[in-house]
Amino acid sequence: MVKLAEWRGKEIFRKYGVPLPPGRVARSPAEAEQWVRDGSVPLPCVIKAQVLAGGRGKGGAVRFANTPEEVRAAAQAILALEFKGERVREVLLEGKLAIGRELYVAITLDRSARVPILLTSSQGGVEIETVEDSAIVRQPIHPFPGLAAYE
Repeated sequence: MVKLAEWRGKEIFRKYGVPLPPGRVARSPAEAEQWVRDGSVPLPCVIKAQVLAGGRGKGGAVRFANTPEEVRAAAQAILALEFKGERVREVLLEGKLAIGRELYVAITLDRSARVPILLTSSQGGVEIETVEDSAIVRQPIHPFPGLAAYE
C-alpha cells in the first residue's frame, strides 16, 4: 500500500484538474517565509505538518498565519515537532480558504475483502474515527474494472 504526504496527493489532484488553493512545501522556517514574501502562497495561510498521521489539527501540527513573521514562527514550531512518533521534516503552506462545507474522501485498503475501498462522508474536517458509521459511505473498488462513472 502506498502512503502519500498530503502535498504529494494534491500534486496528483492538480494533474487531473482538481481545483486547490495555491500552496508550496517548505523544509525550513526561512523557506516557508520566502514562499509568502514572493507571493507563491497568499496570506492569510495555513501551515500543516506533512506526516503520515491523522489528528494534526488537534495535535498542534496545523497553524494559521497572517504575516510572514507568523509564518516563520509557525513553521519553526511545527518543524520542531515529533508527531505520533514521526519527526516533521516538511510543512505545506496554503492560502487560507473560507470553508463553506467540508467533505471527507479517502481510499484505503479493506484487508478482509482484499480490495481498495472508497470512503466518503459529508462530515469532513474531523477525525473519521469519530464519525458515526452510518454517516460513512464505503464503496469497494474492484481492480478490474475499477469505479464506474455513476459510482
